[in-house]
Amino acid sequence: MGKKILIVDDNKTVRTLLGINLRKENYEVIEADNGVEGLTIVNEQKPDLVISDILMPQMDGFEFCKRVRETSSIPMVPFIFLTSIDQVATELRGFRTGADDYLIKSNLKKEELIGKVEAMLTKAQEFKQAEREIQEGLSGKLSDLSLVDVFQLLMMNKKTGILTITGGGDKAEIHFDEGRMMHAEFKQFAGEEAIYNLGEWKEGTFRFESVSINVMPTIHTATMNVIMEYCRVTDEKKSFQ
Repeated sequence: MGKKILIVDDNKTVRTLLGINLRKENYEVIEADNGVEGLTIVNEQKPDLVISDILMPQMDGFEFCKRVRETSSIPMVPFIFLTSIDQVATELRGFRTGADDYLIKSNLKKEELIGKVEAMLTKAQEFKQAEREIQEGLSGKLSDLSLVDVFQLLMMNKKTGILTITGGGDKAEIHFDEGRMMHAEFKQFAGEEAIYNLGEWKEGTFRFESVSINVMPTIHTATMNVIMEYCRVTDEKKSFQ
């Protein structure tokens, strides 16, 4: 069998239709009808990707995604929301809780479903490759690995050192201690505000150096929460452009 995909939706018809299309592409499909059951499966069977409805009994999709990111054994699993609510606010709230992408039920076509699944799985594989390569240092282009990906890599691997981001004449510096963001500087900003003002920095380079750090902490929020808030702020800025 191929990669393992978990579908979480309280509508059995939706689960069946998605399952048929995914199994035709040789994916292994697991099903759950609510977030509580889905979270148990995530921890026990460790799927390669999760597709979840938003409006469900017992635990809705937003809370389910948040718990996967914050408490599960595979916090970085690709996560796609499946929703019938075609609104920007829903999209933004989804990304705020840690979703990677979303699909609109009323417009869903097999080609779009398979395309997004394949894209998410490819990105996850690249992420794992970068995770294997991160030893004494990590460097690259932001066009190849996003800031969020870099943050998550350093957090998940509990790295200690300094991340330097440069591009367009700007420079940012973020200090990590065993994967925790401790201090950040960007332009006139410091701490969490420096992170939130980075914006969607797509052009430039990053370099992480594994060194001992000795700075006064300016970031006091959990790193995963800082990353999710950074995503929310960046997405909101994009929606007003």
